[in-house]
Amino acid sequence: METNDSICELRVKGTWAGDVKTDLQIRDFPLLSLDDTEELGGKDEAPNPLEFILASLNGCNGIMIPLVAKECNFSFSAISFDSSGIVDTRGFMGEPDICTHFKSIHHVITIHTTEPDHRLQELKEQVEARCPIFNLLIDANIHLTSEWVKI
Repeated sequence: METNDSICELRVKGTWAGDVKTDLQIRDFPLLSLDDTEELGGKDEAPNPLEFILASLNGCNGIMIPLVAKECNFSFSAISFDSSGIVDTRGFMGEPDICTHFKSIHHVITIHTTEPDHRLQELKEQVEARCPIFNLLIDANIHLTSEWVKI
């Protein structure tokens, strides 16, 4: 990762590993793999790229919520995420005029807090405005519902 003031370049290297599997190297972290189900030509040995998108949404919120909460003195004791997406596989199987990415995503954040509801709503709005993955999905015109559950 290279940074220059407020600009940051991220890089991931990939190598085809046969069938539809790809091995990915991100900085000095252990090797990651992407694969797909047997129905889509893979061996189901690793998550598929769209599952990584959902994981990235969860992970990005796992960074942004504590960051924003600290800035606005919002207290919580635990957070969990549950994301699901709907995709029409006909698109990436070659059928024309079918969207190849998610049609919709439902994202549920469960947060353990004693903060009042209006403070939770403020946190939600700030996190959604600043989360890069959330905004990438919105900008891609994916119907994204975000449900925050307070416990």
